[in-house]
Amino acid sequence: MSAIDLKEHYLNYIATLNERRFEDLPTFVADELVYNDERMTGRQYRELLEDDASPRSGPCWTSQH
Repeated sequence: MSAIDLKEHYLNYIATLNERRFEDLPTFVADELVYNDERMTGRQYRELLEDDASPRSGPCWTSQH
């Protein structure tokens, strides 16, 4: 994957988070991962994000380039 492709992929991941399209996370997240030094499944990661994301005041992710 080129640097440009990687950047586009990452920006698409950020857009997926901000648009709350958590059902699309498998495109970006492995079945098993480590998040903040904690092993979890992709499903657990999705649940964590869904719990944190309130439609009114949930987090907004950004990319600094």
